[in-house]
Amino acid sequence: MILMLSGTSDGRTIGRLLADAGYKLTMTAVSQYGGEMLPVHKNIDTAVGHLSMEDMVLFIKENGVRLLLDATHPYAVEASQNAIEATKCTGIPYLRYERPDLKTEANESIVYLPSYTEAAKWLQERPGQVFLTIGSRRLEFFTSVLDLDRLVARVLPTPEVIQICTDLGLRPKQVIAMQGPFSTAMNLAMFDMHQTKYLVTKASSKIGGFEEKIIAASEAGMTTLVIERPKIEYENIFNSVEDSLEAVQNLIDSY
Repeated sequence: MILMLSGTSDGRTIGRLLADAGYKLTMTAVSQYGGEMLPVHKNIDTAVGHLSMEDMVLFIKENGVRLLLDATHPYAVEASQNAIEATKCTGIPYLRYERPDLKTEANESIVYLPSYTEAAKWLQERPGQVFLTIGSRRLEFFTSVLDLDRLVARVLPTPEVIQICTDLGLRPKQVIAMQGPFSTAMNLAMFDMHQTKYLVTKASSKIGGFEEKIIAASEAGMTTLVIERPKIEYENIFNSVEDSLEAVQNLIDSY
């Protein structure tokens, strides 16, 4: 049995390929929406909800888990830290899959910042409309310190997410509820429609549409603020689907 923490499209691909190869998995997702995106397969069980380190330890012991594969989003720091500690407590191998970072050189129109707090502070000192593509759970860093009228948030189209935006004081015209990734042309159309001066995004990969956002913002004459990925020291980290599959097979066979 493999316990797989999933949070990305390529993570779901890895899970399906492992199941096709005959491995039994339990794949997890934090949200109901994420759970609905998990693969349907005879070798895959699914679980939805936040797992603490203690929850993971209990699950590993009760289900004879032989390996934990962490394929959560690069910004899901708490989940990864919990997973690392749970494998240390239970003595099973830990393996990390993470999308490669599509690094773009910082310049006069692209600014890298270490945190959401720093990004919000940077924007406080500069006027202009702000386009947020950081997910719903980090919007409060900006709604709590910036004039709400400056903000436009692009988020997933789920009732839970829309409610978060409403509770933060964002009006319907400030919320774009759509599932990406988006083309350069679509991004540019949205930026133009809302007359935004700044884009706030996370350092992502080609799969996540990062490049298209950066190009569109540049064409629109905007400044892009990129929140840098958290830095965690992983012992076994792989950045390709193929290498991850090979590593899982090797670890399972040798464990």
